[in-house]
Amino acid sequence: MKKALVRILIGSIAVALVAVAAVFVWNLHRQNIERREKQADACAACLPADLTLDTEFCVREADRRVYPARTVTIRKKLIEVGGYCQNGIIYDSAGREIRFKWLYEWGGPAPTKDQWQEHLERQKSEEQELKDLKNKYHVIEMLRSALPL
Repeated sequence: MKKALVRILIGSIAVALVAVAAVFVWNLHRQNIERREKQADACAACLPADLTLDTEFCVREADRRVYPARTVTIRKKLIEVGGYCQNGIIYDSAGREIRFKWLYEWGGPAPTKDQWQEHLERQKSEEQELKDLKNKYHVIEMLRSALPL
């Protein structure tokens, strides 16, 4: 009888400890989110002139076949990457400088042969520029629409 009561008591204590730990972890998570929100809001003064925290853009997922791309704001993206402003420069949570890059998108009627060649050259040039930027910065790639590239 005593062994059964001890087991029940130990089980109850274990459940209580797990509940306390869960509440503790949730509070830490909430504090982290609140800190990131404040940091993102403070980035408004550090943004390039053509962007605001409310600027909406689309991000393509890692798998380019997944559409529609999701639409986010600069503020949401800064919260997601842990963006903060220091000395007029925006950094991510790992301390890498953040750069925002609008991506080239083809739009309009079907291209002529010359237009298609120009499109391919521009796309290749942009891919190289993006690769170079990514070597030095945390690049936030921005699309104006959710259409496939």
